[in-house]
Amino acid sequence: MALATNYGLTKIPVYVMQSTAGYFGWMALDGGVTVEAAGTTALTTEITTNGGGRAAATRAYEADYKATFYKLFTFTGDLSIYGVGIADSASASSATIGIVHKYASVRNVANLETCAITQKVVFAAV
Repeated sequence: MALATNYGLTKIPVYVMQSTAGYFGWMALDGGVTVEAAGTTALTTEITTNGGGRAAATRAYEADYKATFYKLFTFTGDLSIYGVGIADSASASSATIGIVHKYASVRNVANLETCAITQKVVFAAV
């Protein structure tokens, strides 16, 4: 097993977010209760309606080995959001979800509400 050094851990989030083909830069909302497994390549129930469709996320590096993904959604109908996924493409049919987070409880949103979603991913040596 290889060990990522502290320097390497500062570079991994930057690489994940770089602006080249295949980088992770799109946020997808999950409308299902199924918890994704490590082999997941797509959200079980990706939201595609009511303003909750996949969208480009603002990406940033945060100290201590974190990649941060941010998106402000404005909804055009009621939705129940159970989690978020970070994908490598704008198209659900050609993308792979590489980062997934299931919320502890559902987040309900209503028509005309806005919701800022920030997903932080921490990279660590184990």
